[in-house]
Amino acid sequence: MGTAMSKQNGFSLIEVLISAVIIGVAAIVLARFQGEMMRGTMLAGERNEAVFLAQTKLEEARQAMLQTAGAVAAGATTVTGRTTSFTVTTAVGAGAASNRVQVTVAWTDAQNAGQRVVVMSNVPHNAGAVAAPPS
Repeated sequence: MGTAMSKQNGFSLIEVLISAVIIGVAAIVLARFQGEMMRGTMLAGERNEAVFLAQTKLEEARQAMLQTAGAVAAGATTVTGRTTSFTVTTAVGAGAASNRVQVTVAWTDAQNAGQRVVVMSNVPHNAGAVAAPPS
């Protein structure tokens, strides 16, 4: 009678170790990807807030130019946002470009990189220059 080989059930130690390494590497890659996505989401939120601030300031300048025939004060203010502080700068063109308004919103992101959003528009100096919508 010959010796019968018994059939083994289960996994060997080397198979378990290789599986553990593969799962570990995948977990590290996913954790890094999640961190990058969170930073991107935070920066997108800051940009959205900066664009909102710039558009709001531009609309304030537009209203001032329409109501007071061009008296818009240029300057800078600091606004505290949800996650950072923004510097909002308003500049008005001179001479022939006196109806040009530029609003710049600058801030420093979480990685200490300078970011900015610039919004420009040509604004008429009085309400008579604005055409009424057709009725």
